[in-house]
Amino acid sequence: MTRILSLFVMFMLFGVLAFAQNRVVTGTVTDEKGNPVEGASIRVVGTKTGTATDQNGNFRLINVAPDATLRVSGVGIPQKDILASSNITNVSVKRAEGTELNAV
Repeated sequence: MTRILSLFVMFMLFGVLAFAQNRVVTGTVTDEKGNPVEGASIRVVGTKTGTATDQNGNFRLINVAPDATLRVSGVGIPQKDILASSNITNVSVKRAEGTELNAV
């Protein structure tokens, strides 16, 4: 009986650990004027996990460790590192001086 109880507790702990790995981080990347930045790259430093912002500047990353660092970069914006430990809802970045994103 104690063996079954021990196995049950062990499976419950594994379930909690597995749930903790499925952390989802969402946010919005905006410029200094509050306009959404489309196509910005969001990567989890040290992994292959990453995504790009949509037309509204929104992003969503799955399976992000609580101690992870996110790297935001893109055309015309400087690279910026942020900690995923905080509840990320908005990432504001400044465009590089004199950068025109509409120019080809």
